[in-house]
Amino acid sequence: MNKDSKLLLLLLSMGLMNSSVVLINGLLAQYTNLYLSGLIVHAVGFFPALFFCLIFDRDKFVYWRETYKQNKKIFLGGFMGSIVLIISAYCMAQVGVFITSIAMVAGQFVLSVIVDIYGFFGFSRVKLEGRKISAICIILIGIILISV
Repeated sequence: MNKDSKLLLLLLSMGLMNSSVVLINGLLAQYTNLYLSGLIVHAVGFFPALFFCLIFDRDKFVYWRETYKQNKKIFLGGFMGSIVLIISAYCMAQVGVFITSIAMVAGQFVLSVIVDIYGFFGFSRVKLEGRKISAICIILIGIILISV
């Protein structure tokens, strides 16, 4: 198996895990409530992350303070992650896992194209050529057809 095949397999696995997370978080929200489920998920995720950080990166553990002082904006990912968790749990209960996952992927796709075109967040710009534009159109049409 070559490097590209392994990467594709890894990315597909991430997609499967993402849909599983949406399903499990939605079920947890149905058993508890929307906001408590978000709190539970983040609390449960905090402890393994802390454990691994203390074992494998104990010497780097104090860097978060300096990082926060230098650039507070990069900590918004955690804030947005909790909002995404709550919204996806709500949407899963309303429209199901499939439409929720498709909509999330569509949003990721649109932002990714924008970041590539304009080079936001320090990434280098990626020029859109005819093949890429055609692929984007086909993917968007597929997303629309699947979610209708």
